[in-house]
Amino acid sequence: MSSAAAPREPVEPVYMPRQMSSLGIWDIGGWRFKTYLIRANTRWPVSDAMIAAARMKIAAVRDSLEATAHFNTGFVVLHEGVEGIWLLTHWWTKGGICAELLWHATADHPATFEEVDQPLMACVWELVPIDFERRAWVDTVLKPGGGGLVAYLRTTMPDGTY
Repeated sequence: MSSAAAPREPVEPVYMPRQMSSLGIWDIGGWRFKTYLIRANTRWPVSDAMIAAARMKIAAVRDSLEATAHFNTGFVVLHEGVEGIWLLTHWWTKGGICAELLWHATADHPATFEEVDQPLMACVWELVPIDFERRAWVDTVLKPGGGGLVAYLRTTMPDGTY
């Protein structure tokens, strides 16, 4: 009989819907990003400094985005979560591929985004706008007669609790 302990199940928080809203389209150096804000706690106002820092972080990596076979179009998820602020920048490349860069800031320093060097993608809340954007890209850009990039940029996820 083996004395090895059975693997332990991770302890996960109970899923509670979060407020999600559009911050409009950000034009950053000729790139257009549909932008979403997710908030775990809506008791305090959104930080203008955090939003400005997110825009500056994206502008700072524009050369990395330009190095891909791109459409100058994507979406951003800014998530004020329990463990800090997450900045997910996605852009569409040829072949129906969605590329991503990921940053994190602490609640104490919400305007200081650091690149995440772990193999992370998104949490269950961030997957909501990611799923919406995937469907929008398929329906407007990849399907014949879908309206192309103009239709894609007009298609935004409704504000609400998800």
